[in-house]
Amino acid sequence: MVERKHRRIPFKKNVIINNMIRATALNLSESGLFIHTDRPFPVDYQPKIKFSLGETRIRATGIVRYCESGVGFGMQFTGLDQDQQMALRAYIRDILEKSQSLPDGQRTVLLVEDSSICRTMSKSALLLEGYKVLSASNGMEALNILSSKKIDLIVLDLNLPDLSGYKVLAMIRTNPIWQKTPILVYSARACEGEKEKAIVAGANEFISKSTTPPKNLAERIKVHLK
Repeated sequence: MVERKHRRIPFKKNVIINNMIRATALNLSESGLFIHTDRPFPVDYQPKIKFSLGETRIRATGIVRYCESGVGFGMQFTGLDQDQQMALRAYIRDILEKSQSLPDGQRTVLLVEDSSICRTMSKSALLLEGYKVLSASNGMEALNILSSKKIDLIVLDLNLPDLSGYKVLAMIRTNPIWQKTPILVYSARACEGEKEKAIVAGANEFISKSTTPPKNLAERIKVHLK
């Protein structure tokens, strides 16, 4: 994606791809952008991007270094002139000076969901709200991520292909390191008994997929991360 030596900042602004496709950039560095779009852009594709930095209009060429289907792609700049580079550097420096903790203050959500469609829709909604999202398609993958990454909140489905959601929930809550991490069970099992069982097992909240679309899930996450 972008070169790690350059610090990234949240950058929720509109961009235009190839003079016709409107999308939303989610973060920015001197090296490139991550752009949220459900349009497919394969790795090594070279799009043209237009966006604004205050009063400065940037017209950039680049190359796709990373793409996640249905979510978006990371693009490395390849065609910025000297004036654009200076404007980009100054913009990022100003943002960082106003809030030195901004890049490190981004909250990380672990999304545990076996359905690729549900995972993509939920991840897309959370990215647009400014969260960093790590995803797992099964329980063991989720536990491995928890063991290696700092996670601020977990969104957990109950129907997982290896360990059940309840088993994952129990394993998380028996580990002292994760006992205070908020866990939102996000499940299609909407009966009252399932809700009570999830709360007793250690969930902070049970959220029904049938009545709570991903956008509203993001609102519930905000409540628990205040």
